[in-house]
Amino acid sequence: MSKQRILLNHQSHLLNFLLTSPAGQEALRTAYEDGVVPKCQCKASGVEMYISRRGNTYYLAKLPDSGFLHANDCPSGCAGGVISGLETYGHGALVYRDLKYRVFYTETRSFIDRLPTSCTIDGLLDLLIELAGMNTKYPNETSTWGTYFQKMREAAASIEVNGESLADRLFVPQSFDTESVDEINAEIARRLDPASQVRWVCAPMKAVLSSKYGWLIKLKHLGRHFFWVSSQASRLSTVRSTNPIDMSAPPEHAMCLLGIKPGRDPFNFNVTEFAIRPTDASLFPSSDRLNGLLTFLLGQRHPVIRPLRYDAYPEHVMADFGLIQENAVIPAFRLTKEDPNNSDRRRLAYLIQRNADVFISEC
Repeated sequence: MSKQRILLNHQSHLLNFLLTSPAGQEALRTAYEDGVVPKCQCKASGVEMYISRRGNTYYLAKLPDSGFLHANDCPSGCAGGVISGLETYGHGALVYRDLKYRVFYTETRSFIDRLPTSCTIDGLLDLLIELAGMNTKYPNETSTWGTYFQKMREAAASIEVNGESLADRLFVPQSFDTESVDEINAEIARRLDPASQVRWVCAPMKAVLSSKYGWLIKLKHLGRHFFWVSSQASRLSTVRSTNPIDMSAPPEHAMCLLGIKPGRDPFNFNVTEFAIRPTDASLFPSSDRLNGLLTFLLGQRHPVIRPLRYDAYPEHVMADFGLIQENAVIPAFRLTKEDPNNSDRRRLAYLIQRNADVFISEC
């Protein structure tokens, strides 16, 4: 029997009493008619719920997207995915077990009950970024690819994709160093040899150029290599992605994960699929519209995390940032009238505000 308790009209009741006894039903009926907001008592501050009615029977339910506000051991609690899309995957799509992230990978995206049934190249790139710590920014911090390439390699070593170690199938080039040119070029030649097992390449984007049959992507730290994107691969990326990149107007800075096959020579590769994540100059995932909010949050002298979508359902709402404090991550939202998900974002932001700490910027 559930021991979940509900605060209703300043009185605490067991959930089971409210749902099954005549007195409990009468209490719910009165609260329903009076517009009283019940609160789950899994946390000291309480978490808002709502009363619904079917015929003459009254029920209690958690508000949409509010599961993460409840205590971990509360029957109404669940991972909400407000700070990380990693929490939105369905059963078996992306799990952490025996010190490994085990990924069920597919090239196309599908959902059951709005939960992703697999991980695509978008989710894989976000997992690499998050495990490498690239989506966490500290006040007065300046980062480069030299800061992250080794962390990215370590992240790949902790991931299995369809039963295979990602470290064997992914090449992450090291930061270019004029004193180690021969060593770096030898590693690139070995890992990108057509006979190698490498299936993906991950590095900062240098440029996107138009070509006769699609697009050419050039990556930093792989200056002699060319990655050719067909029009078909570009269309597949547009269909799959929630926020597809406009290849004719690419971001100034970005991280890329490319699925590759050998081309006509050792320096040319065909791109079978790709994910591009816009960043700032220090490789922190962000966008120009959020620069003001990011500057303000960093001024609070706390680290800031940028939530990553992974393969979350297109209508799934997430915070713009998370302000990392000692025992919590406080969601931060920038709300504008131009936001296509304005009403859903406002509803979630103010739901959190009524039940927990949140930062809201109205612009």
